[in-house]
Amino acid sequence: MAIETPEWIILGVILVGVLISVFVVFWESVRRAMGAAPPPKNPEPLPNVDYTKYVWNAEDVGSPPARKTVVLTYDGPQRVAMSFYIDLTKKKNVYLDPVKPLRINGDIVPMKDLPADPDKLRAVKKESVDVTKFVRTGPQGIPNDFEVNYVVRGRFRSLRGTEGKLTLILAVTMPKAGSVVGPTKFCMNCQYAMPLSGKFCPNCGVPVEAFSGTDTKDCVNCKETISSNAIYCPNCGAVQPNPPTPAPAVPAPS
Repeated sequence: MAIETPEWIILGVILVGVLISVFVVFWESVRRAMGAAPPPKNPEPLPNVDYTKYVWNAEDVGSPPARKTVVLTYDGPQRVAMSFYIDLTKKKNVYLDPVKPLRINGDIVPMKDLPADPDKLRAVKKESVDVTKFVRTGPQGIPNDFEVNYVVRGRFRSLRGTEGKLTLILAVTMPKAGSVVGPTKFCMNCQYAMPLSGKFCPNCGVPVEAFSGTDTKDCVNCKETISSNAIYCPNCGAVQPNPPTPAPAVPAPS
């Protein structure tokens, strides 16, 4: 019995699918035999952050280094974390520079546990790298220079075209409502984190002078010398044994 035309089409599609599957399996076997790591997946923005800023978003990069300037307009961020993904497996003899992989505003950002084998530096993925001290931010916007370095070996390096893909994401966490930015100390009356230079606790209103005096004791936790009537240690926040009656609340002056 002859096979009708629609059945021939179905058989052809099945055959093409089988051939593609065989080719993919063969190609992955060759890549593993050559020691090339699989390319990283496209990243997702980090959760539990206030802002996400893409410097590179799965973009093609050519001759090294890859450079870009972005303006950051965040006012006093608590933390800026970086997620970094680079796939240099498209071409041979190219890998991430292990000495200076990333510079932000001219400073080298350390990336821990980078492998020494160049073949393992062809696809690199790093998440939640703290770069707070490397970036510059402000409400009016401050330019930041990013530079990613990778090594390309061989002749005619400038004629190779695209070397791979790069993604670099900044996850910005802002201070929570009521938190204090900058150096802090613990209130000796209520354990609230208050500014280091504060004269009154913003939580309970007790003045710092309420715990002044010549009588002292050592904190049971950090051994800091503190006031004898302190309920909490201003250095580590630890509760002190047998605390006296809390000092009366004094409203802060307007």
